[in-house]
Formats: sequence, C-alpha cells, structure tokens
Amino acid sequence: MSRVVALIVAVSQATPPFAPELFGALLAASAGEDLHVGQHTDAFFGALAGTQGLAILALLAGWRRR
Repeated sequence: MSRVVALIVAVSQATPPFAPELFGALLAASAGEDLHVGQHTDAFFGALAGTQGLAILALLAGWRRR
C-alpha cells in the first residue's frame, strides 16, 4: 500500500510542469501558421474545459457520503 501512495504522490507532483508545454503545443497546432493571441483557440479552451470536467467527475466519483 505504501508503494501505491508513493507512486500516486510522485505522479501528481511530476505532471503539472508539463501542462503548459502540452497546452502550448495544442494551441500552436490548432493555429497552424496564423498564431495570434485570442484566435484559433477553440481546441485549446475545449481541452481546458475537458480537463476541468474530468477533474470534477473524478472528485464526484471518489466522494463518499457519511
């Protein structure tokens, strides 16, 4: 059990530094040659909303009522 907890903590601390790079790559890929702030951001904000939705679902799935 302690290995599982250690692995979960390690993954949760190692993944946030890569989020800006991944979202930046998504923004650049969706814009193509015409990269401007505020344009061609549908996929970018869709991915952000999807990520937040998955986080909410994970929270609700793990919620225990007393």
